[in-house]
Amino acid sequence: MLKQHAIDLLIVGVRENKKKPGTAAYLLAQFTVMNSKCRPVTSEIAIGPGFMTQRQQEALIALQKMHRFIPYYAEVLYTNDPAYVIGNPTFKRWRTAQDVARCAA
Repeated sequence: MLKQHAIDLLIVGVRENKKKPGTAAYLLAQFTVMNSKCRPVTSEIAIGPGFMTQRQQEALIALQKMHRFIPYYAEVLYTNDPAYVIGNPTFKRWRTAQDVARCAA
C-alpha cells in the first residue's frame, strides 16, 4: 500500500455527479509547476470529494451553478504513484487563511 501525503491545492471548481444530483463527482484543483525551460505551467486535476460533507458538496454545487464559486485552498491527500504527478487525490479539509499564510512564509 502506498503512503499518503498531504498538499495544499487551490480548489477552483466543482462538478456535480449526474447520477446522484447534489453530490460532487469531483473538485477541480489548480496548481503551477515549472517546465523543463523553467517556465510556470498551470494545470488542473480532479480531486475526489473524500472527507467533504454532503452539505458542503451541495453548497459548492449551488455556487458553481450561480457562477459564484470562489477559489479557496484545501488540504488534499495523495499517494506517490510513479504513474501520476499526484496519485489518487482526495479532499481532506479546508485550509484557513492563517494556515495558507504560514505555509507560504
